[in-house]
Amino acid sequence: MNNRSEIKKIILEIENKFDVNNWKINELHIWPLVRIRLYLLLAHNHNIDDKKNNIYLDKNIDNRFFIKVKSYIALKYIELKNMIKYVVWVGKIPQTKNIFTDADVYRVDYKNKRYNRFFDTFVEQNNIYNDSLFLLFDKKTSNNIYHKEKKYIYHIAFEGFNLLRKYIKVGEQFYFKLDNYNNFILYLNNNLLTQKYAQSFSIDKVKEQLISFYIKKEFFKRIFSKTKVKRLHVLCYYSPEPMAMIVAANQLDIYNEEYQHGPQTTEHLAYATWTKLPDEGYDMLPRNFWCWDESSMKIIEKWILSNKKYSAKNRGNLWVDFWKKQEIKYRFENFILYSLQPNPLKIEDLFNDKIIKAIINSNYLWFIRLHPNQINQIEDFKNIIKQNGIEHKVNIENATFDPLPQILSSTKLHITFYSGTAIEATFFNVYTIFLSDLAINNFKDIIEENKGGYLDLENENFNSNLNNIINEKCNK
Repeated sequence: MNNRSEIKKIILEIENKFDVNNWKINELHIWPLVRIRLYLLLAHNHNIDDKKNNIYLDKNIDNRFFIKVKSYIALKYIELKNMIKYVVWVGKIPQTKNIFTDADVYRVDYKNKRYNRFFDTFVEQNNIYNDSLFLLFDKKTSNNIYHKEKKYIYHIAFEGFNLLRKYIKVGEQFYFKLDNYNNFILYLNNNLLTQKYAQSFSIDKVKEQLISFYIKKEFFKRIFSKTKVKRLHVLCYYSPEPMAMIVAANQLDIYNEEYQHGPQTTEHLAYATWTKLPDEGYDMLPRNFWCWDESSMKIIEKWILSNKKYSAKNRGNLWVDFWKKQEIKYRFENFILYSLQPNPLKIEDLFNDKIIKAIINSNYLWFIRLHPNQINQIEDFKNIIKQNGIEHKVNIENATFDPLPQILSSTKLHITFYSGTAIEATFFNVYTIFLSDLAINNFKDIIEENKGGYLDLENENFNSNLNNIINEKCNK
């Protein structure tokens, strides 16, 4: 299921039908976490797998006694080592004014390094290198990360914190308030579109997830108190770790802001249409939103205007602005950019017969840009390109790894199903053809301002219609 309008209708019905603000773990409202998780599951049609893998023990271990003892000792050694690593890590992390989140999905190849196009740019343009550090989501890092000396991987430290907390038996008790929550589960079970996800929202499962989340929040509260941070800057706040950071910052009264990383639309329920915002606000939501454009800002403003705790401002896209201030000289020119989408779209959807035909019949080179979540599938994409005999018509390496503003500076036309790259394309006056009807609502302003348009892939005249637009836009 990926009809965002239908998803929105279901979730808003839940929000209005149930007293969602009476669902809490201790003092913390849990509805944002439940709502966003359900939205993402429905939007991307995820499969649920609630099985747990033991990260220490091999389940096929021989049952002999000495093997069990050896495994137990190995487990306790790893636990002790991680607890020590937590203590050492906390001791090393310095005081700072600014903390930024970082992950390789937000980095590009620039200056011969892996460069966070959002926050490395922010730090440099604001000259705050000495007052900043980065918390990395990566499990491991490499020497070619830009500002590496300012970046701290926290995962092992968190594992050590969690173990230490269990052994010395400190920390809060967990109290749940879940008024009429069972009726919410019943609602999910009775709806054909949501019933496959009902079990993953059971009371036992949600309590387990909330305890895990709460412990992460406590970990980040300790880190923020140790560093005496004044401002927290996050990307994609609705992922579990950034959301735990947001809660920690709100509970410590630390300024926090989410920087826009893609489309913020009326159908994206992490950003739009919060109908039951309590007077005290949700600690799981950022207090401030940095938007790229007026349209995104207005979507958030619609629900925050009634609550002075929140702010949304159009501050532009620093990475795009940085490139636009330079005289961009890109070695390629006059090509069509095709921005791809990850799950739920499959490779065969992205390269169906009509799109292959469009590439073959085009007089232009096609730049095929993978979404960051598709990088590990690049060989699969190369194979399907080879199988269709269009290697000479496409460029996938430069399209994927060169900085997007540099690419857009020489792009003649942009094609996508519904990628947020459409927003960035408007900054370079590049017209976007949308191949999914999701764009009709998600990019309404772009279409109404004639900066893009929807083309129905199911239309029997799709290829001739596309060719007409290519001729019109590329021959200007």
